[in-house]
Amino acid sequence: MDLNLKTIKNLLKKGLTPQQIAKKYNVKYDVIYNLINKNEITLLLIQGYTIVEISKKLNLTYTIVKRYISRYKKNGLPVYFNSKSEAYYNNEDDYLRIPEYTWESLDYNEITAYNNYIEKNKAYYE
Repeated sequence: MDLNLKTIKNLLKKGLTPQQIAKKYNVKYDVIYNLINKNEITLLLIQGYTIVEISKKLNLTYTIVKRYISRYKKNGLPVYFNSKSEAYYNNEDDYLRIPEYTWESLDYNEITAYNNYIEKNKAYYE
């Protein structure tokens, strides 16, 4: 049987630990770790799971999950925030100008943030 991600996931679902899989296939534990879908760890981390919960859910050791997180902590965790698709500036000269916004150009979240800021700092403006 060839060792690949699908095989590893099936063995993990059956209850084997990555150490047992590594021993069964005569490979180093890091090989198993590198084949595991690391996006699952990132996704669970973003969803608010703790390291202990992630390790139990994915049937990994605490050390492996922590090692993965510490690798990416240096570079920041990969997170997508649905950014703007249009450019802020049309040419290089516009970089020097202070942007002017109209109330109509703001979306719901920006208006809500503005109103929350005004409400929070109301005493300062009065």
